[in-house]
Order: sequence, then C-alpha cells, then structure tokens
Amino acid sequence: MIKAYGIAHTTLSVSNLKRTKKFYEDLFDTKIDQDNEWSFSLLKVGIPCWFSQWGKQYKNDRFDERRVGLDHIAFKLETLEELQVIISRLKKMGIKTKGLERFAGKYPYVCFRDPDNIQTEFFIPKEKKPT
Repeated sequence: MIKAYGIAHTTLSVSNLKRTKKFYEDLFDTKIDQDNEWSFSLLKVGIPCWFSQWGKQYKNDRFDERRVGLDHIAFKLETLEELQVIISRLKKMGIKTKGLERFAGKYPYVCFRDPDNIQTEFFIPKEKKPT
C-alpha cells in the first residue's frame, strides 16, 4: 500500500485571474503576488491553493457544483472569533452569505460564492474553546 499524507494543493480554474486575485486580496486583507502571468496562490496566507486562468476558455462559463468534479472548497479556521472576522469582512465586501451556520449541528462555518460562483467556505472542523 502507498501512503499519502494529505492533499498537497488544489488548483482552481477561473475566468478572470485579475478579478479573482482582487477578491482574495480583499478577503484576506493582503497583497498577493502572482506566480506567473497565468496563476497566483494563497500560500502567503497558509493555504496550498492556486488559481489559474487558461488561455482558451469556454465562453461565459460559470462554476456549477452539480457537474462532476469539485463541489466546493473550505478553508480551515480554529475559532469562532476568526470566523466572525471573516463574516464581517464578507459583509463589508457586499458578498451574500447566510452568516454563521453549523454543519451537522456542530461544525461552525460560513458559506459564500467567489466571482466565478465557486462555493467557498471557512470551516471549523474542531472548535477551540476560549481560554
């Protein structure tokens, strides 16, 4: 048996790299460097996720999780305080969200859509209690 140690990274295709980069810079409140003319990553904020724009794309394409492939992407947080900061930032950015939700009644998260309609979450898999 071959053992794997987790997911090394994820790459998402987007329709407009400049727009997506601006969205994530606003979301994470930081400047993100471009890796090359076709991609950038969120490594600066600790997430092994790349965004790429292909030269040849399907015209007017939008993400739909009902197709085979990616359903959504969830970024891990550890505390409700961190999640509240993200919820406030999304609200300030004018991004639609239902606010704080709980998966299976116990895992806190916030869900929203990026500029290409990719369902994105901030999720707390194991909530740390305040000390």
